[in-house]
Amino acid sequence: MKRPIEDGAPAGQGAVAIEAGTSSDGLPQLRQKIAELAAQASNSNIMFDSLYKEVAGRIRIARSAPLLSEQWVVAQMHLSRLEQARYPSNYALAALDTLYADRSQAIAAGEAEDGVAEIKNAIVRAQNIVSDQQLKIDALRAGLQQP
Repeated sequence: MKRPIEDGAPAGQGAVAIEAGTSSDGLPQLRQKIAELAAQASNSNIMFDSLYKEVAGRIRIARSAPLLSEQWVVAQMHLSRLEQARYPSNYALAALDTLYADRSQAIAAGEAEDGVAEIKNAIVRAQNIVSDQQLKIDALRAGLQQP
């Protein structure tokens, strides 16, 4: 697959913009990309919740653990695992934001007519997932001794 720059795409437009513009206004491809990113955020959330259930109790046990003790370090490692588990949903949200910006530019340039409302809806759903994940991590972290 060619990189966007090899196809002469304007600076700042990524592969998402090129994929979305392969038909007359790219609406079918855009809808497919939105669905893929929404599914990525949703599937990531399922995996995050599974991991959260696995490690939250272990992290809570370390609440009274002294700073830098073995229990505290293990709890930090579990928090790191949760942070890593958030990456796919954060990536999906960022990709949706980029898709929104690219589509808005295409509409402003008269190259497309629709699609931003669908992207916005997917962004809201992804933002809710990302926010919920962050709240869960923050609550666990707040219960531990802080350096």
